[in-house]
Amino acid sequence: MIVKNAQRLKAGSLLAIAAFVAVHSPSIAQTPETDEDSSIVVEAPRSLPDPIERGQHTGAPLAVTTIRMPVLYSDLDLKNPADADRLITRIDRIAADACKYLDKLYPLNPDDDCAKKSVTKAHATAKELISAARE
Repeated sequence: MIVKNAQRLKAGSLLAIAAFVAVHSPSIAQTPETDEDSSIVVEAPRSLPDPIERGQHTGAPLAVTTIRMPVLYSDLDLKNPADADRLITRIDRIAADACKYLDKLYPLNPDDDCAKKSVTKAHATAKELISAARE
């Protein structure tokens, strides 16, 4: 009984560590590799009180967490206004999902403007792609 509980605790600890590393390590991809020509990346930043924690190797404060999620659009014809609108809607939904995830990670540091901040760059990229497709 004690051995089984210890094994469960060890497995749970490993999963928690893996989840932490996946979220906080910029070198680990959080999503499958995608073709750069068919995706737009939405970045949802979250500022945290300084110092929330310190880096293991440098001791530098870790003050901002960013979640990056690709928005795929290879199935859309951006010449078509309805498909262009779908791309903008996808970007908005992905940004909202990323911000909800950050709210779960950091419930004491809400950011009401998270989605607005997240879509700024992605909307600009989408508008450029739509304009290029229509030319």
